[in-house]
Amino acid sequence: MTQGGESETGAAADSSGGADSGPGGSTSDGEGGMDSTGGGTGDTGGTDSGGMATESTGGAGSSGGSESGNAGVSLVGTFSGDCSMFGAISGDMTLEIPGDGTVTGTFTGPDTVNFDGVIDEDGMIVAGGVGAIAGDCSLEGAQEVSGDASGTFACPAVGCEGTWMASPI
Repeated sequence: MTQGGESETGAAADSSGGADSGPGGSTSDGEGGMDSTGGGTGDTGGTDSGGMATESTGGAGSSGGSESGNAGVSLVGTFSGDCSMFGAISGDMTLEIPGDGTVTGTFTGPDTVNFDGVIDEDGMIVAGGVGAIAGDCSLEGAQEVSGDASGTFACPAVGCEGTWMASPI
């Protein structure tokens, strides 16, 4: 039984019923058609995304995550928190997600902390950096399907904890 543009074999089908001829491959028998870069053809229902059936719960591009071929994204945002040594803090931040599974960025406020880390296929971000005053800091969060990202940070040496949020430029 087929539903929502997905053939019985899991390959994405176009609205005319033929197999998709997007970049992921083409077939005349309704078989295949999945790109070799990843994604999935799960049981939860696929969508036509140019030749690759993707699950609604994962797969390439569903979270802006780290699948190869992702064009990457630059984000800007803010952070705020509280430090036992300084009181309330806030500032600006940048975040670069080039699409290769890495993340880099900068927190600029009372101190500058450059950080780097990873983003997984589900959009989960884990990074760390060192500030001249703040010492070792950690950053965790997630990038949503919309491209926005948010999470928490901590700099234990100065007793700082807080939240951050960023949106694509």
